[in-house]
Amino acid sequence: MATTLDTHHVVIKVGFIELMLKQLKNRLCVDLRRIYAVGQSNGGMMTEQLALDARTANIFAAGVQVSGAPLYGHNFPPVAPFALLSLRGLNDSTIPYSRAAESPDLPTIPNVPEGTAVSDDGFFYVTEELVMQQWAKGNNCTGQSQVHATEYDEHLIQLQCRSFGQCAMGTGLVSCTFLGGHSLPWNDCSSDCISDWRPRAGKGLWWNHFAWNFMKRHPKQHVKL
Repeated sequence: MATTLDTHHVVIKVGFIELMLKQLKNRLCVDLRRIYAVGQSNGGMMTEQLALDARTANIFAAGVQVSGAPLYGHNFPPVAPFALLSLRGLNDSTIPYSRAAESPDLPTIPNVPEGTAVSDDGFFYVTEELVMQQWAKGNNCTGQSQVHATEYDEHLIQLQCRSFGQCAMGTGLVSCTFLGGHSLPWNDCSSDCISDWRPRAGKGLWWNHFAWNFMKRHPKQHVKL
């Protein structure tokens, strides 16, 4: 059972992203206050990782991650101001947001670390609650977490979000759940994600607005690149 990240490969990937952004800055007109990251599944995990490494945390203003969480032993706060919107499927047993989302067919596993949920393939992922605690600490969010439905719930996915109020340095922190599995909110492709990836009935448009509206509200106040 593997429960740790390959730190060497993470370091390389972060370094690649840093180098890529510097190359783009030298060649294109880039608004350095509005550099954002979006990822799903492993990409969601990498989106959060960008905030844990000073090389990229000082570049990115905000990120939107879907279906991602740190593995056990890797739950840390951001090292620089970095706004985050996190979206987790209520039925996602691949990277469960809590023990409640674990697969009912999961065999009994002894000695599951506290504060983790077990994936279908036996990985220990930190629960969303504990991840948000670290991010609220890192971003100095002082507001109370509030659960509320959003204006984007017209597609009946039971989208509910927790806002952590005012955070330091223009950052923000929002954690949402939606009715779906290990997928983007508008396309529950848990049965066949390879062939059934297209947005259903135009539902992808609201997701674009939802993610973009969050990110654009949180430009970087102090740029280091």
